[in-house]
Amino acid sequence: MPQQRTWKTALACTLALVALASAAAASELKPVERNVVYGMASGAALLLDTYQPEPGKSRHAGVVFVPGSGWFASEGYDSPALKDMASGWQPGDDLARAMIAALVDEGYTVFVPSHRASPAHRYPAAADDIARAVAFVRKHAARFDIEPAHLGGAGTSSGGNLVSLLGVRDDVPQASKLQVIATLGSPMEFVSYFETAASSAGLVSYMGFAIGFLPDSHPYKQAYRQASTVAHLDTSDAPHLLLHGSIDELVPLSQANDAAAAMQARGIEHKLIVIPGGKHSEHLLGANGKWLADYRAWFGQHLPGRKQ
Repeated sequence: MPQQRTWKTALACTLALVALASAAAASELKPVERNVVYGMASGAALLLDTYQPEPGKSRHAGVVFVPGSGWFASEGYDSPALKDMASGWQPGDDLARAMIAALVDEGYTVFVPSHRASPAHRYPAAADDIARAVAFVRKHAARFDIEPAHLGGAGTSSGGNLVSLLGVRDDVPQASKLQVIATLGSPMEFVSYFETAASSAGLVSYMGFAIGFLPDSHPYKQAYRQASTVAHLDTSDAPHLLLHGSIDELVPLSQANDAAAAMQARGIEHKLIVIPGGKHSEHLLGANGKWLADYRAWFGQHLPGRKQ
């Protein structure tokens, strides 16, 4: 028994140190390149920032990270871009920074794109933009010192939905496919999300219509399914890490549970981690941040890249 307690104590200390290191790295996080133009839409530039590991630590692999936004962006002229993680909705922005910092510290080059969003733009604009960002990164892999075949995706909330689609959809170009996915607090099946979420206003704005009282065969419900990860699952899909707070007040935990069950039924490699006491963007770091070690390990296992 004393040996068992020693082992558990050592593990707890290691996980705590990982969480503290990630928090410290997040406080120093700065992009190496800002406002890289990855495409144009309606006469406006689509921009991304890049974050790179220290010299000698690179895996020569990349991760496209999409911060959560509810698929929404303010239309004000002085509004920050989604990629800037400066919405003022704390600690949501701090959470995204911690996840990016953990990847950079693990040796990945991280790409954080903005995308078109509601209310000005509806689905599939945001999904198309992230697909375009992935294709851009892959095309310019040499510029960013990564291998084009080693590209994963991660995101919080709505951002997790957008990257997850590129790990499961068969109707996107191969250049836009991602090899491994990690999501945190993300809606994975939109019909059930509409029916069970405390508020579906963001989803309705994104999709452009509500689906209450509509039959299953209605085109609006079909559109909701098409925009969902679960509708596209098959045995060829990318491995998924599903992270979710146990008391998420905005996206029900059932979204992660049901997605994990659907992946299990189809033989898709996945891992579900429920964060005790975690809400949607609160109580996920600090003492509750042990999942960051699993998050880093997931990419290390499935996107090993090439060491120097």
